[in-house]
Amino acid sequence: MCCTLDAINLAKTSTPVVEITKDGDVFSLKTLTAIKNSEIKFELGKEFEEARMDGKNVKGIIVESIDSRYRYL
Repeated sequence: MCCTLDAINLAKTSTPVVEITKDGDVFSLKTLTAIKNSEIKFELGKEFEEARMDGKNVKGIIVESIDSRYRYL
């Protein structure tokens, strides 16, 4: 992936905003940055596909652990 020097410097100084919402069983995780925004929707324990910020597509599963924390597998 190719980036301009300005884009790289902006990414280094910006802080992403993360919004997490839930509608029924479906979670939505939005990541908002000065350069690019992304959103993934998923249900706990079910595999989903994610288009990462670097442009790669990956599959993952998010589960709730015993201590009520969430883990990305």
